[in-house]
Amino acid sequence: MNIPANTLLGFLGGMALIVGVFLILTGTGIIKMEKVTVEKSKKTVLIGFILLLIGIGGLWTEISPLFSTIFIKENHSQTGSQQKVQSTQETTTLSPLTKEERIRELDGYTFELQECKREMEKATCYFQVISHDQDRPLRLHGIYQHRSRIFDEEGNEYWAVKVQIADKIGENHVDGLLIANLPIKVSISFNNVRREAKMITLMNVLFYTDLQYRNIPITE
Repeated sequence: MNIPANTLLGFLGGMALIVGVFLILTGTGIIKMEKVTVEKSKKTVLIGFILLLIGIGGLWTEISPLFSTIFIKENHSQTGSQQKVQSTQETTTLSPLTKEERIRELDGYTFELQECKREMEKATCYFQVISHDQDRPLRLHGIYQHRSRIFDEEGNEYWAVKVQIADKIGENHVDGLLIANLPIKVSISFNNVRREAKMITLMNVLFYTDLQYRNIPITE
């Protein structure tokens, strides 16, 4: 008789289990063997139960690692699923910046980020800037030291390639004159932005100082 077992204890347990079941069945008279003489008695049944328990104990050494492996795999699978769900939630819970977060008041200037719009493989962000109480110059930096840049959802970085203040356009930087209390259109463009990118997770724009904005939707 072939008893599949990886250890001696498991083999002996299997043998004890088989003999125990045999003694119980013959001791209770459920089965009869003509060529094998086994006393039909309570003693035989008792011995059979003892061997049965010993057999179960021995075979447990073979079975328990299987249960442990199954438990570990299920636990790992559940943990992996939870991590995926958590990762998905973290990715999808980026809230677009609010109206208040779009406006910055600095040194008599008001900078308002209006939108970032896709044009083919280019993304352009539009601002409205006001100089309060007096006429003042304003400089917007483009590729200068790559200080004006954006990042998408995957962390890809894009540098500014064109900047504009009213009708003044430049690449490295552009200078414009802001008339007191008159809103002026300002824009900054970035090339080769992925078509799949739907949000700018971080934008740094260098005027006379650095301005940072987060979670800006890219509109089509």
